Amino acid sequence: MKDIIDTIVIIGTQRSGTTWLMQVLSQEPTFRVYGEVFREIRSDQFKGDPALRPNMFYLEYCEAKQDKSPMSYVSEVLAEPNKTTVLKLMYDQVRRAPRLRKLLSAPNVLVVNVERINIFEIALSKSIARYTGVYHSTGDSQVKEFSLPYQTVYRLMMQEKIKQIICPPLVKWYSKHYYYFSYEELVSNISLIQDALTQYFSRSLVIFDAKSTKWKKTSRSNKYSAIKNFDEINSRLSHSVFREYVK
Repeated sequence: MKDIIDTIVIIGTQRSGTTWLMQVLSQEPTFRVYGEVFREIRSDQFKGDPALRPNMFYLEYCEAKQDKSPMSYVSEVLAEPNKTTVLKLMYDQVRRAPRLRKLLSAPNVLVVNVERINIFEIALSKSIARYTGVYHSTGDSQVKEFSLPYQTVYRLMMQEKIKQIICPPLVKWYSKHYYYFSYEELVSNISLIQDALTQYFSRSLVIFDAKSTKWKKTSRSNKYSAIKNFDEINSRLSHSVFREYVK
């Protein structure tokens, strides 16, 4: 018998387009889309998109119910009748809480693994968020200028490369139902996930609009100009093992 899918888990690393994809999927009326529900925060600390906020975060559920089962949390807190629950999970969250692997391996869960192939972009986005506090923008945000240590960029890129090598094969191995997409291919052709989900659910979904989201991309020119020593970093990368990612 074919498994009945009632939950979609978007998994990836930070700054790789997972929030953007969540907002794209929220265009489908039969999906109930939440954000990063397994973050180690409480409801009163949440500062993200209100539309992606659950009534109770996983941490609060564990404290209230004395139950750490992620499947119980999803079914008791997030599930809505006649809707597919969509939530986000980060690689690091699974590493810190191995019990979340049960969520990935459940027969009623479809795992969509999204990665940003260009790890230089991830390193820059993480650095801008850390140094300026701009995580997402509703327009072409002007971020303040700052200098970025080359060692920081190299270390972040090394970490992301290791994740790219290790994490997707492990996630695929855990999952009973699995798709892999790169952020770059989805940005250029959102119909890839549109077609995949339509076939999987055996019904028509709305036509996704990749540009109709609350969060907007900061232009590359604006992002690069915010880093005072960007040219120096770019030049040094051209002589490193990451030379394929130079601008």
